[in-house]
Amino acid sequence: MIKSIFKDIIDRLSEVESLNYVSLDWGQLGKEQPAVKWPCALVTMRNCEFTQQGNHQQQGQADIIITVAYLHNAHMSANSNQTEKGLAGLEYIDEIHTALSGWHPFSFGYPERTALERVEQNDAGREVWSITYHIAFPA
Repeated sequence: MIKSIFKDIIDRLSEVESLNYVSLDWGQLGKEQPAVKWPCALVTMRNCEFTQQGNHQQQGQADIIITVAYLHNAHMSANSNQTEKGLAGLEYIDEIHTALSGWHPFSFGYPERTALERVEQNDAGREVWSITYHIAFPA
Protein backbone atom coordinates (compact mmCIF):
# COMPACT_ATOMS: atom_id res chain seq x y z
CA MET A 1 0.00 0.00 0.00
CA ILE A 2 2.73 2.53 0.91
CA LYS A 3 4.57 1.84 -2.36
CA SER A 4 1.32 2.48 -4.29
CA ILE A 5 0.84 5.80 -2.51
CA PHE A 6 4.32 7.00 -3.47
CA LYS A 7 3.95 5.74 -7.03
CA ASP A 8 0.58 7.47 -7.47
CA ILE A 9 1.88 10.80 -6.16
CA ILE A 10 5.10 10.68 -8.18
CA ASP A 11 3.16 9.74 -11.33
CA ARG A 12 0.73 12.62 -10.75
CA LEU A 13 3.49 15.17 -10.13
CA SER A 14 5.31 13.92 -13.24
CA GLU A 15 2.38 15.34 -15.21
CA VAL A 16 3.33 18.87 -14.08
CA GLU A 17 5.21 19.93 -17.21
CA SER A 18 7.27 22.65 -15.54
CA LEU A 19 8.97 20.15 -13.19
CA ASN A 20 12.13 18.58 -14.59
CA TYR A 21 12.65 16.02 -11.83
CA VAL A 22 10.17 14.20 -9.56
CA SER A 23 11.33 11.46 -7.18
CA LEU A 24 11.32 10.08 -3.67
CA ASP A 25 13.21 12.32 -1.28
CA TRP A 26 16.32 10.40 -0.24
CA GLY A 27 18.33 13.47 0.73
CA GLN A 28 19.28 14.73 -2.72
CA LEU A 29 19.21 18.40 -1.70
CA GLY A 30 21.64 17.79 1.16
CA LYS A 31 24.42 17.04 -1.30
CA GLU A 32 26.87 19.72 -2.44
CA GLN A 33 25.95 18.91 -6.05
CA PRO A 34 22.36 17.62 -5.83
CA ALA A 35 21.55 14.81 -8.27
CA VAL A 36 18.41 16.55 -9.54
CA LYS A 37 17.30 18.62 -12.50
CA TRP A 38 15.82 22.00 -11.62
CA PRO A 39 13.04 22.66 -10.81
CA CYS A 40 12.28 19.51 -8.83
CA ALA A 41 9.72 17.97 -6.49
CA LEU A 42 10.80 15.39 -3.91
CA VAL A 43 8.26 13.27 -2.03
CA THR A 44 8.38 11.70 1.42
CA MET A 45 5.94 10.57 4.13
CA ARG A 46 5.82 11.51 7.83
CA ASN A 47 3.56 10.99 10.82
CA CYS A 48 2.04 7.77 9.51
CA GLU A 49 -0.46 6.38 12.03
CA PHE A 50 -2.86 3.44 11.95
CA THR A 51 -6.12 2.72 13.74
CA GLN A 52 -7.96 -0.59 14.04
CA GLN A 53 -11.24 -0.82 12.13
CA GLY A 54 -12.18 -4.34 13.30
CA ASN A 55 -12.01 -7.60 11.37
CA HIS A 56 -8.21 -7.19 11.11
CA GLN A 57 -8.66 -4.02 9.04
CA GLN A 58 -6.73 -0.82 9.59
CA GLN A 59 -7.12 2.78 8.49
CA GLY A 60 -3.94 4.76 7.88
CA GLN A 61 -3.31 8.49 7.97
CA ALA A 62 -0.10 10.24 6.98
CA ASP A 63 1.44 13.52 5.95
CA ILE A 64 2.92 13.63 2.49
CA ILE A 65 5.73 16.17 2.27
CA ILE A 66 6.56 17.56 -1.16
CA THR A 67 9.79 19.51 -1.26
CA VAL A 68 9.86 21.93 -4.18
CA ALA A 69 13.26 23.31 -5.16
CA TYR A 70 14.39 25.59 -7.96
CA LEU A 71 17.26 27.88 -8.85
CA HIS A 72 16.92 31.62 -9.19
CA ASN A 73 19.29 34.44 -9.99
CA ALA A 74 17.04 37.43 -9.45
CA HIS A 75 17.58 39.83 -6.57
CA MET A 76 14.17 41.00 -5.42
CA SER A 77 13.38 44.43 -4.12
CA ALA A 78 10.47 46.81 -4.49
CA ASN A 79 12.59 48.99 -6.78
CA SER A 80 13.89 46.16 -8.92
CA ASN A 81 12.55 45.19 -12.33
CA GLN A 82 13.66 41.66 -11.39
CA THR A 83 10.79 41.21 -8.91
CA GLU A 84 8.58 39.29 -11.37
CA LYS A 85 11.49 37.07 -12.33
CA GLY A 86 12.22 36.38 -8.66
CA LEU A 87 8.59 35.49 -7.94
CA ALA A 88 8.21 33.25 -10.99
CA GLY A 89 9.50 30.18 -9.16
CA LEU A 90 6.60 30.34 -6.73
CA GLU A 91 4.33 29.23 -9.59
CA TYR A 92 5.65 25.68 -9.12
CA ILE A 93 3.88 25.57 -5.75
CA ASP A 94 0.58 26.56 -7.35
CA GLU A 95 1.03 24.08 -10.22
CA ILE A 96 1.65 21.23 -7.79
CA HIS A 97 -1.42 22.15 -5.76
CA THR A 98 -3.54 22.35 -8.92
CA ALA A 99 -2.39 18.83 -9.84
CA LEU A 100 -3.24 17.40 -6.40
CA SER A 101 -6.33 19.41 -5.47
CA GLY A 102 -9.50 17.39 -6.04
CA TRP A 103 -7.51 14.41 -7.31
CA HIS A 104 -8.66 11.04 -5.94
CA PRO A 105 -6.34 8.13 -6.74
CA PHE A 106 -7.28 4.52 -6.06
CA SER A 107 -4.72 4.01 -3.27
CA PHE A 108 -5.82 6.85 -0.95
CA GLY A 109 -8.39 9.58 -0.39
CA TYR A 110 -8.28 13.19 -1.51
CA PRO A 111 -5.02 14.86 -0.42
CA GLU A 112 -5.69 17.88 1.81
CA ARG A 113 -3.07 20.62 1.90
CA THR A 114 -2.28 21.46 5.53
CA ALA A 115 0.95 23.50 5.45
CA LEU A 116 3.39 25.43 3.32
CA GLU A 117 6.74 26.72 4.51
CA ARG A 118 9.97 28.05 3.11
CA VAL A 119 12.99 25.91 3.94
CA GLU A 120 16.11 27.87 4.84
CA GLN A 121 19.06 27.19 2.53
CA ASN A 122 22.73 28.06 2.72
CA ASP A 123 22.85 28.27 -1.07
CA ALA A 124 21.81 31.78 -2.14
CA GLY A 125 20.79 30.61 -5.62
CA ARG A 126 18.45 27.86 -4.45
CA GLU A 127 14.88 28.33 -3.25
CA VAL A 128 13.22 25.45 -1.36
CA TRP A 129 9.63 25.12 -0.13
CA SER A 130 7.89 22.32 1.74
CA ILE A 131 4.21 21.57 1.05
CA THR A 132 2.38 19.19 3.41
CA TYR A 133 -0.69 17.20 2.39
CA HIS A 134 -2.65 14.93 4.71
CA ILE A 135 -4.04 11.66 3.35
CA ALA A 136 -6.09 8.74 4.64
CA PHE A 137 -5.89 5.23 3.23
CA PRO A 138 -6.99 1.66 3.90
CA ALA A 139 -4.07 -0.32 5.28
